[in-house]
Amino acid sequence: MKFLKIMGVTLFLFMLPVLAGAEGLGNARLSLMDGDVQIKPEDSSDWLPASINMPLREGDSIWVPDRGKAEVQLSGGSQIRLDESSSLEILNLGKDSASFTCPQAARM
Repeated sequence: MKFLKIMGVTLFLFMLPVLAGAEGLGNARLSLMDGDVQIKPEDSSDWLPASINMPLREGDSIWVPDRGKAEVQLSGGSQIRLDESSSLEILNLGKDSASFTCPQAARM
């Protein structure tokens, strides 16, 4: 019985950082990426290489270069798809709503 208590406490302690960090991941992520997609976080003036499942926050900008594609997935299941030569700026990410602007969109 003592062994089970120790195992339960140990499991809880291992899961604590995961549970604490999940809330800070935000309501959006970069769910698909093709090409050299770049992210400019709100607190940076530099464009950085993006990666799949990268959490996105308010104020972040996404740039999709020529021959690239990207998809942003919101926590509610909605998706925003970006084609080549497009950018997206995240203005607001709420639990039930979000707002974006497209300073540059691909030409049709």
